[in-house]
Amino acid sequence: MSVDGSDVLVANWVTEASTVTGAHDFWLYDTADYDWFVIKCDLAAFASVASTETFLKQLLKWPYVAPPVLNIKLQYAPASGTGLLAGSALLVNPERGDEYRLSALRLDSGCYLLLKIGKGFFALGYPEGGAYVPERFPPLKDLIKTWSKERILAEVGRMWSVSRPFANNNYRDRILIREAAKRGLGPEDLRRLLLPPSAPGLIAWSQRAAAVMMALVDTHQLDANHGTLADIVMTMGHRDDVGKFALEHLFDALQEHSTFDDTGLALRCLSECLYPSAPLIYLAQRGNGEATYAKVAAAVVTEQMAKWWQGTALKNIRARLDKEKVPH
Repeated sequence: MSVDGSDVLVANWVTEASTVTGAHDFWLYDTADYDWFVIKCDLAAFASVASTETFLKQLLKWPYVAPPVLNIKLQYAPASGTGLLAGSALLVNPERGDEYRLSALRLDSGCYLLLKIGKGFFALGYPEGGAYVPERFPPLKDLIKTWSKERILAEVGRMWSVSRPFANNNYRDRILIREAAKRGLGPEDLRRLLLPPSAPGLIAWSQRAAAVMMALVDTHQLDANHGTLADIVMTMGHRDDVGKFALEHLFDALQEHSTFDDTGLALRCLSECLYPSAPLIYLAQRGNGEATYAKVAAAVVTEQMAKWWQGTALKNIRARLDKEKVPH
């Protein structure tokens, strides 16, 4: 079935003898960004605070390491009416889809426990396209094989306006960008992808940059677009809405996969960009020469992590210089 353009997987099963006393029929509504678990229960399970606590402890298990203990704040209302129980857990990353809500209802057809869990907890357990991608049956990666590159690129970023969990989990855009890269990405495509006019936050922009660079590497187009990427580095480095992590993804790809020596680009960015950590990470890995060492040493950085990377870059460059002096 489909709800609001998002494919939903529905499952129902009945147990003759549940391991949890008072729990009977089970339903699962698996959507792109969260799951609803619906459990038909005996009303007696919610007769008192003590019975409710015992029932929930038997039924609900928490297998995750973060947080190690799930604390749920519940409101208990046993008086006549529809609502019996309602509450949620306070979690660290709701913007990434960490959500846990619990409620119990008394209806004419029986008593039901409802559990809503965001996909942020177990997105990695799904096959590609199973989480935070509305088009799942058939999978998006199959649907777009017949699309033009322009249509694919037009879809990139559409989930940024849907909700924070969708925007901050780049699974859909990653599939689209990878397919577009197979058709070939040129300068204007890269500027469109890496320098959008706005983004919902630093996480979304960082994930976008990572997806683009990964696609370029996988399709062997990194060096072919080197000049464009160098221009984008400097443009991105002057924008205060980008964040250092997006810029780091560009330098990481250049450092690990490019055949070009971008020491000059890194030094220029170190002196001009708003985020010195990104070029310093590059220089720590590939910087060389006395002139480079002197420029890194003379750079004025204030942010603590950038200072750490400055020290690491100086240590590594000096080690490489000393190694060159050793007679072979």
